[in-house]
Amino acid sequence: MSKKYVPGHVIDECNDLRRKGKTIEFLAGRIGGIEAAELAELLGESVRPVQTQSTEVDLWAVDRANAIL
Repeated sequence: MSKKYVPGHVIDECNDLRRKGKTIEFLAGRIGGIEAAELAELLGESVRPVQTQSTEVDLWAVDRANAIL
């Protein structure tokens, strides 16, 4: 698999936007034609899977919190 070419000024802009809080996925979509993992590699970052919140309810969380207090 060959790596995509991204001009240096685009990489610089991506690094600046990452410092401002933009996600790799957002930047990859903005550039177009490059996957988030490829862009992360070009920026020297690793892509971590996005963690989703559980929809399960912990019925005993209040009891544990009260025990700590």
